[in-house]
Amino acid sequence: MNGGASGEGGSGDNDERGTGGRRGGDGGGSEDGGREDDSGGTRGIRGGEQAGGSPGGAGSDGNAGARDPILSSGQGGAPVRRPSAHRDVRSGDFDGDGKSDSVVWEPATYTWRVRFASGATTVSSFGGPGDVAVPADYDGDGLMDIAVWRSSDHNWYVQSAFTIYPPTPHGDPGDIPVPADYDGDGIADLAVWRPSDHGWYIRYSSGIIPGTVGWGGLGDVPVPGDYDGDRKADAAVWRPTDQTWYILDSNGGETVIPFGAPGDVAVPADYDGDGRTDPAVWNPKDASWQILKSLGGVTRLTFGSPNGIPVPADYDGDGKADVAVWEPTNGEWSLQESTGGAVSWSLGGDDGDIAPFSTNADQGCSASFGAPGSCVDVCLSSGFQGGYCPYGDGNASYWAAQCFCTP
Repeated sequence: MNGGASGEGGSGDNDERGTGGRRGGDGGGSEDGGREDDSGGTRGIRGGEQAGGSPGGAGSDGNAGARDPILSSGQGGAPVRRPSAHRDVRSGDFDGDGKSDSVVWEPATYTWRVRFASGATTVSSFGGPGDVAVPADYDGDGLMDIAVWRSSDHNWYVQSAFTIYPPTPHGDPGDIPVPADYDGDGIADLAVWRPSDHGWYIRYSSGIIPGTVGWGGLGDVPVPGDYDGDRKADAAVWRPTDQTWYILDSNGGETVIPFGAPGDVAVPADYDGDGRTDPAVWNPKDASWQILKSLGGVTRLTFGSPNGIPVPADYDGDGKADVAVWEPTNGEWSLQESTGGAVSWSLGGDDGDIAPFSTNADQGCSASFGAPGSCVDVCLSSGFQGGYCPYGDGNASYWAAQCFCTP
């Protein structure tokens, strides 16, 4: 990753927590653009899995072309039109009210619980053993779809509000699913990041020929987002070993941002509402947040507890991500709204529950920061400053992954 793009961004206090300047530079990883995608079969993400998780049907229809902007809802063929093609396809909005909803998934029973901003809740069952929860808007209707990625058969299983789509193969065992809207058409693309070769394998819903780009390095954490505001997700990694963000934008430009401290966890989101993902970190030792806003400056605050899991999202619908944490031990969600208020509610808390939209919870090795056996716990007890696991996204199926400790 050789830097080419450079530019100055807002900088905060130059203390031990890292600087906020943006600059081009050497990412220290490998770059391998233009390789043909060999990571999975053809695009065919439609209908055929039972809610309990058993796959039905072959799953691939062989059609990699662009998709019709009017889709059948499954209710008598009533058309569902896409909203603006530039909504956040990972917003967490399941009911279309413009506010992120809280959601937990229990891998043991494949149970999904969603609490809407209105306070109403819904429960459903979808998934199977060893699945990774990957909810996103895969059909472009503006609503989050329940979805899982199954590493054992490489398939993606998606259930929208009215339709269960056939499984679609994409990825290999050991991959990390990173769905996002990489082509800017308002539909989440199937994508994985492969730690073994640092490759991003993306299947574009717009019909662009699937491709691969090499970006990252050993021990990196994938943090895709729209960092440049062009309405396309950028391949990006956060490197805990040097507390640096390496971003490859959709036009090929490279940005390197040193920001964070040993033991921090990456929690990127659009905190200032300008349409660009802001680098941000959360420290599980003291529950402190640091946000490098793309509009300039660094915001620092303490919110939550060391036992919590950060779940930033736009829960109040003002277009800005809110600082929020989920306590897996008791199911309490606590939110510091960007408008200034603080609210809380309960959802989940059963043993093994996971918040699918959490940002690399303990970097994949445990569903609770600092819990016995987690990477933070293991590394701190061994005399290190912190620890993380690069091979997961907060899901229980990655608990056995190897920990990396930060000196």
